[in-house]
Amino acid sequence: STDLPVNPNFKKVVSPLALDSGFLSQNMLAQLRSSDSPSIVANTVNLQWVNFNGFVPTGAVFIWNDFTSRTDYVCKVNCEPGFYNLQKVPKCFYSYGGKEFHSNSFDILVNLGNFEFLEWGPGLDISHPSLAVTTCEGYDVLVGKNRYGLGKVVPKSSYFYLPWKGKEYYYKYYDILSINIGSYSQKLSDVVYDTNKANVLEQPPEVLKISPLDNHECQSIKKTFTLEATTMNKRCWDIQHSAMYGVSINVIAGIPSFLSGSVRISTKKMFTITLGEISSTPNNHSLFIEVSVQPKYSCIVKIVGKKVTTNISFIARLSRTYWNGRKENTIVVGKYQGEEIGEVKIVVERCKEIPSTQPCPSV
Repeated sequence: STDLPVNPNFKKVVSPLALDSGFLSQNMLAQLRSSDSPSIVANTVNLQWVNFNGFVPTGAVFIWNDFTSRTDYVCKVNCEPGFYNLQKVPKCFYSYGGKEFHSNSFDILVNLGNFEFLEWGPGLDISHPSLAVTTCEGYDVLVGKNRYGLGKVVPKSSYFYLPWKGKEYYYKYYDILSINIGSYSQKLSDVVYDTNKANVLEQPPEVLKISPLDNHECQSIKKTFTLEATTMNKRCWDIQHSAMYGVSINVIAGIPSFLSGSVRISTKKMFTITLGEISSTPNNHSLFIEVSVQPKYSCIVKIVGKKVTTNISFIARLSRTYWNGRKENTIVVGKYQGEEIGEVKIVVERCKEIPSTQPCPSV
């Protein structure tokens, strides 16, 4: 195909609004509720394909197209990327098989809160970035652009394909939309637990330790001793994004306690966790007891405790500081899972006579 004659410039990828307050619009909350849906772009938290329902979503990814003097938004029909703009009818224009097509049923690429670090990088021949933005999982088509507009890159052919006035044009030189992860630190703060809807479940008492007491003598004995046991409080914070699983992160938050049957949140602490993984804290218990055992009898002494588990949803602010000083934050939805053992006590079972023992001499 013949190149179009004009060489326009494109601005950096931006989103209209950044998340800069603790308040969420209803539109943003709706997007959060679908936080780990198939529409989420791989390896990201907030980059997702959102169905177009008559208006441009907050955070829609766009470019300024000098060639046509308009704003073009990244869109897709099924798995074919293209462009949408407000000057045309509300349709996504894309190319396939040498022709330009359009549809009024399409998705728009949204970088909610401008959280992900997006950039355009040159796609020379087969030198495609490893974190290029894809349209569908398992579909080898990337979001691209050249000097004339938005379109698609097919890695197998190493060409960029542009929809233009009913036809599909292809080019050797183009840019690919990619995620620049670089290096960054992350922090989770402003954690708000939904304690009113916490699911607290009490388990039957479980045995933590068993200690037998046998009296083979012919007279009663009294034993005074200390029993010790260690229990583990287990905690797990998880953000409902597969890209965050297994990520080590600093947290500033209170820690739920729920042994009483109701949830209480401690004062804020700073700690480091691995999202999605269980962390355990040991609790040592030392209990004093005095037991009398009749002659030729055996008694069982147990330490028992009540296990209580809980699931609590929360929202929090996820902050990210990139290597170049850029700072972004977003609101995420997560779940806290906890397990505690309380009401630790000693239980002495009914003593039983020891069989097959030598009888005591009669007095």
